[in-house]
Amino acid sequence: MEKRKCIGVIIAKPDKEYQVGVLKGIYMAAFENDFNVAVFSNIDIHGELEIFTLLNFDVLSGVIYVPYSFDRDDADEFIRPRLLKAIKEKNFPVITVDKSIEGIPCVLSDDRETMGSVIEHIITGHGCRDIAFMTGPKEHNHAENRLKIFRDIMDKHNLPIRKDRIYFGDFWYNEGDNFVESLINSEDGLPEAVICANSSMSYSVYGAFNKHGIHVPKDIIMAGFRDDSENFTFITGAVKHVEKSGYKACSILIDMIEDGIAPPAETSVNCGYSFNRSVSCGCIPTDEYDLSPLVGTVIHNRDSYLAEYNQISADLLNRTSYRELFFGIDWYSIFLKSAVGMYFCLCEGWNKPDIDANPKKADVFTKRMNLYYYRLNFSDGTHKSVYDNLEMFDTSEIFPRLFSAEGKPSSYIFRSIASKEKLFGYIIIDNGEYMQTYAPEFDYWLKDVITAMETQRRLLNMSYLYSSDLMTGIYNRNGFNNMMPDLINMAFGRNAQLFTALFDLNGMKFINDTYGHIEGDSSIKTAADIIAGVTLPGADEEKNFRIGGDEFVKAAVGRFSEDDIAEFRRTIEQRIKDYNENSGKAYPIYISVGICVKSPDDDYTLDSVLFEADKEMFKDKARIRKATGFNPVRR
Repeated sequence: MEKRKCIGVIIAKPDKEYQVGVLKGIYMAAFENDFNVAVFSNIDIHGELEIFTLLNFDVLSGVIYVPYSFDRDDADEFIRPRLLKAIKEKNFPVITVDKSIEGIPCVLSDDRETMGSVIEHIITGHGCRDIAFMTGPKEHNHAENRLKIFRDIMDKHNLPIRKDRIYFGDFWYNEGDNFVESLINSEDGLPEAVICANSSMSYSVYGAFNKHGIHVPKDIIMAGFRDDSENFTFITGAVKHVEKSGYKACSILIDMIEDGIAPPAETSVNCGYSFNRSVSCGCIPTDEYDLSPLVGTVIHNRDSYLAEYNQISADLLNRTSYRELFFGIDWYSIFLKSAVGMYFCLCEGWNKPDIDANPKKADVFTKRMNLYYYRLNFSDGTHKSVYDNLEMFDTSEIFPRLFSAEGKPSSYIFRSIASKEKLFGYIIIDNGEYMQTYAPEFDYWLKDVITAMETQRRLLNMSYLYSSDLMTGIYNRNGFNNMMPDLINMAFGRNAQLFTALFDLNGMKFINDTYGHIEGDSSIKTAADIIAGVTLPGADEEKNFRIGGDEFVKAAVGRFSEDDIAEFRRTIEQRIKDYNENSGKAYPIYISVGICVKSPDDDYTLDSVLFEADKEMFKDKARIRKATGFNPVRR
């Protein structure tokens, strides 16, 4: 099959403004050169790094790494050594964006024009002299560069820069209160103007001013470096066209891949900018100083999902099985309207109970993955949803469709599906040829999905512990009492036969009294392994139970011929014979079996089925005693 090359992108929080811009530029360059794009992302929670173990440098053509999208050092400590190893051992093409790493070429976007235009506007356009500046964390490349630009322009205009007018924030919404309180409590009180080094901090500072009854722009002017052209339109600022840095990084990477061109250690990109004059500096007059409702709408423009949030969460939590849960997941994926497709790739055994009482969460995916469910959305408004163990593929392939040459180039976003205790697998959002990441509601939606899957896992574990025999691993008497009526109803509902086999391990008392209870337990485990290890031909559904000390039941629903039942008997007898010849034990084991098969037209109950199987089992016990001479006292 013809394949298309694929570029990997390592980035956190891909729905944020800066990341959206960088990714848009990457998509543009990749699609122009007929490359697919695989975006490996997280939301930067501590320890949520499993998704980056998917990176396979033998199948990807190159990687773009955006280090400053990550807020935690553990992510870089996890990712960087893998990239450097791939470069050293495979000469693998890698490039970073906006942060230099020794040994990896980097594209750096130049903030001087963008940040400078904001500062010049406040100084020359509004005549401000006392200006406070809120930048990001210390030693952050963007934070330090934007602060340097502020210092340089203030120096150019011979304006003083007081130490208490500089504040290192976090590029997020958390430090506005602290910054504003520091200004209020400063020796000279409020400055004439505040400039923030990104949109999130601008919103935070505006909210803090409003809380203290300080009106913008009547009492103080605000402006900032803007991350996008849509949000925060009430705050004056300049928007850097960061897609140009993503485009440049991807173009350089493709040259490395296609032609082996070695780029310089650093490439500077003048991204250009757009300037937006608005109400926060007074360029657009307004009598309305409480803009909080507007801010809230901008930040939390997710009403279509949040309005239904509690109902969705409750509904998914109340699903009674994984299959029912995925019907709900599919239904509520209508909120992810922008996706072309969605795939759930789940680890082997993801839906099996944890036999270990204290299982350790895996930090890597299983060697093979199960494409359990996918949904495709079509341009005419229709969709196709498919469920249930669709196909298995080697995890080293990442996702076979990544390299498909069918149609136009596409972008895919990968996220882990993991709770605190379980790594279920990963979800893939297929954006097709669209220059987008995913809907802003996605993080909420995925959180609900993971919570519901974890709830199902815990319920499954509780059911397993309640219904399973811990010695043998098959179902116990509780499981038998709960599941047999369902199997009978299933047989009637499907117009199928019910097969019931009752087994007894002969001579348990003899083994316990002669060789000890450890050997007795061993013989019970052996009997369970033999019984559960032989599948009945013709069975659509099959269950195995230990209903007493040495008594077992196999029940199945399906269509069974006489040859099927004869083959089952022969296989059981051969397994017992093989064990006795090779076990090295001082005693043989013999298992008596009584079989009862009922058709849909028969009138039967669970008690009548067990009664018939018990009679047949005692006949078989007599046959074994006669054939082998083995006649220990029965317990």
